[in-house]
Amino acid sequence: MPLLDGRHRSMTRRALRLDCGLRPGVPLESQETEDLLWIRDRFIHTKYDFGKRVIFGHTPLAEPLVESNKIGIDTGAVYGNSLTCVQLPELNFFAV
Repeated sequence: MPLLDGRHRSMTRRALRLDCGLRPGVPLESQETEDLLWIRDRFIHTKYDFGKRVIFGHTPLAEPLVESNKIGIDTGAVYGNSLTCVQLPELNFFAV
């Protein structure tokens, strides 16, 4: 599984950036590409510790979601809302 192919995901010492999310309880190296690109509710509602904070999009939210295990930064730019990014590790959010 091409977890870190550079196009849809990347990793730092503290965070993992993905298009969408991860399946809770499944080791990083065993994650399915389908979940990395499309999983939603099961990932968003979990408190599972993935070992790194997961930065994700693909699920538009009214404002960034900040939890101990994940940060959602998709604020619906495709629908005319703000485009949001986050500066790590400071957790400074920017929107245009």
